[in-house]
Amino acid sequence: MIGITGATGHLGREVITNLARLKQPNRGVVACTRHPETADLPTDIVNEVRYADFGNPASLLEAFSGVDTLLMISVEGNDEDRIRLHATAVDAARRAGVKRIVYTSFFDVAPASPSAVARVHRLTEAHIMASGCAWTMLRNAPVH
Repeated sequence: MIGITGATGHLGREVITNLARLKQPNRGVVACTRHPETADLPTDIVNEVRYADFGNPASLLEAFSGVDTLLMISVEGNDEDRIRLHATAVDAARRAGVKRIVYTSFFDVAPASPSAVARVHRLTEAHIMASGCAWTMLRNAPVH
């Protein structure tokens, strides 16, 4: 089972739409969102829509239950909130038994990076790597 956080956001919807085109038999998708009432996602690929709020750890344990692979889409906000919320989600994924976390990171997370977002993603990646879950970092680069 694949879980996708931020499923009703722009990137989450795009991922689900593309997964629907590539649907594999016996591979379900759990759409995790703060707004399940507005989900309106393709039912041929989404098995279940679950309430998930990175600020509510109990909701994450329920949302991630039975998920093998979690696509964790990074949240927006100020740096400290993002770092805290990402860590909460990673911890919940580990406790829920998620085997692999796929994280939407940033292409330059080095300490010397001039990017304003490097620290958030560097610390989140470190937390994921220390979680005991297998991981994949999707290091996105801005397109000009």
